[in-house]
Amino acid sequence: MTTVAMAERQRLATSFLELCGGRPAPDTPVSAIGDVFALLAAELRDALPDANAVGARAFATVAACDASRRRAANDGVVEFAGVPHALHTDRESADGDAADALVGVYTTREDAAEPFSTGLVEYLIAGMNRHARARPNVRHAWALVLTPGAMRVCLLESDAIHVSDEYDLGTRQGRRVLAEVVTGLSLSEAWRLGADPSMRWDAAAGRWAIECPADACDPRADADALPRVGARRLRRSARFAAPALSLTVYAERQPLFTADSFFGRFTRCFAAARTPTGTADLVLKDAWQLMPDGPESGDAGSADAGSDDEIAVLDRIRARMDAAGGDAVFPRLLCGGTVRIDTGDAAAARDTSLLVLDELDAYTRWTVPHGASRQGGPRLRRLHRRMVSGPLGQPLQTLRTEHDVVAVLADAMDSHAQILQHAHILHRDISLNNILAVRRDGRLRGMLIDFDHGVD
Repeated sequence: MTTVAMAERQRLATSFLELCGGRPAPDTPVSAIGDVFALLAAELRDALPDANAVGARAFATVAACDASRRRAANDGVVEFAGVPHALHTDRESADGDAADALVGVYTTREDAAEPFSTGLVEYLIAGMNRHARARPNVRHAWALVLTPGAMRVCLLESDAIHVSDEYDLGTRQGRRVLAEVVTGLSLSEAWRLGADPSMRWDAAAGRWAIECPADACDPRADADALPRVGARRLRRSARFAAPALSLTVYAERQPLFTADSFFGRFTRCFAAARTPTGTADLVLKDAWQLMPDGPESGDAGSADAGSDDEIAVLDRIRARMDAAGGDAVFPRLLCGGTVRIDTGDAAAARDTSLLVLDELDAYTRWTVPHGASRQGGPRLRRLHRRMVSGPLGQPLQTLRTEHDVVAVLADAMDSHAQILQHAHILHRDISLNNILAVRRDGRLRGMLIDFDHGVD
């Protein structure tokens, strides 16, 4: 009993028993949850005096969140977040965005038992959207659904919400499960909790340092454009034979664009620079593309060996337009590919939803992947893709005159005609949002972006 004084520990234990017994004060559930987390953290500190050496964390800081969705003012739903910090300190995570934070909902047992009919899943979706918008380096998240006397554990990933069976905290086994869950989360690697290890906050530069895969890269780029490509070489994957090269770029803290919802592709675009203090004249695009289950050996049938996604399309446009010549303006791919996660095993693995889901087949899904039938059909998963291209353009809304708008639109259509003629790529998703203005040789030009639907 060295970390927390006996009286304080007894107070925390009382809150624990009140929550487990289903009798927390209805107006202070977050306080009771915080006491439970604090008690478990105290026990963990005593059991692991050297836990900081292995990166252990505690979730003793529990913060109430503004209700994302509320059916009524007295509906009994309270949203909260478990904020991590080093186990033996009271300081929150050094990464102020805390991608390994927990999403939480406290509600009635009736809500938790019938999520679709009561709307509880809407709270989890809204809570995850808020969590992801505040933390650009989130890949997925864990959530706790607590009710008076019971608990469920949830995994929130891009196409589904997975939920465990209900654990009765009024029983010793249920309380043991709660302690095991919190302990497991405290000792897990950050990538298992949803953080992206290929994206870290560089406090000195005030930017995100993001590793972009170089499965495809610009052969015409000079040494300044591609500094030391391959200097950062992840271990070759035994499951996926593609070489794991990456280039680090430095992105502004706030994205240029973030998808409205985490669920689905969760596309984000950042203004990025080649160096920590350089001009942000590039665009880094990060998204989770839909992929069917397929070969996992890295052959031509696997997603990162031949997927006809935007990276592959832009790679073909660049190669064919370079061969044909002309002055068309298009996003020139600097590098791109599938994000790989160094899991600590013998090889770096492709970042897919399978990294987390393989061990969770027994979980019940509250939703199903987009495009998959509830009555079977193909099982679809997401593949984490990232690319860097240039130049960085400006939206049409920023142009000052109608003449400039018309000139940019006309030039973008001319560039598309050249791309269709010489590269044989049809964009198929032309809109005002997908046309940007760029300056080249002192002239205002138009550039089509977002070739996600491009077809050869």
